[in-house]
Amino acid sequence: AACTAAEGGPLRAGAARVEVTPPPNPAQPPSGRYAHEKLYVRAIVVDNGATRAALIGADLAGLGEAVWANASKQIAAELDCPVEHIVMSPTHTHSGRMPVLGGPRGAAGAQGGPSASASTGEIEARILEAVRQAKAKLQPARMGFGRGAAYVNTNRDAIDPETRLWHQGPNSEGASDKTLTVIKFETPAGELIAAYANYAMHPINLYLTGITSADFPGAASRYVEEQYDDRAVVI
Repeated sequence: AACTAAEGGPLRAGAARVEVTPPPNPAQPPSGRYAHEKLYVRAIVVDNGATRAALIGADLAGLGEAVWANASKQIAAELDCPVEHIVMSPTHTHSGRMPVLGGPRGAAGAQGGPSASASTGEIEARILEAVRQAKAKLQPARMGFGRGAAYVNTNRDAIDPETRLWHQGPNSEGASDKTLTVIKFETPAGELIAAYANYAMHPINLYLTGITSADFPGAASRYVEEQYDDRAVVI
């Protein structure tokens, strides 16, 4: 990577967000109160003059091997870069959509969530569209890296006080990784283009509540994006 960067030119970056919210379920209509009730695929494309890479995040319950296999080839062709330069990840929200071979399964989504499932073809198309939009927005950029801590998650290995058996309950005394790591891309003038954040937490706050939601990762992304008047994309 260092050799490639040395041989390349000035860094450029572009980012985009494409909505993947399913049609409303009449039995469980959205409240319309929260930004994280909408689901998105987000993409950051970087170019150093010699090659390109893509960072992709999705407000989905999962991205199966079939989605990766097909979408990565299309993205590599679109960006003229190796598949190894593509990072693709879902947030695993239990209240989001799950790509399923063969098309939608109806109103019941992944693991009991309220959202309709989506065909792999539909998800692949949205991912590719986000990458194309990000590519079209490439502009001179610089990259920054930072690491901090966020005290939001908790250990989930607990002993039930009544049965004295293990269960997945909150254990505030147990170990959990609070590390929050962020890569950001900004213009030479310091205006944020995009950020890619990594934090360990299981997004199931709205599980089985009847709400289609990007949950905690989507709420975090939208909160930061809105602080920048939606001029930046946060994965």
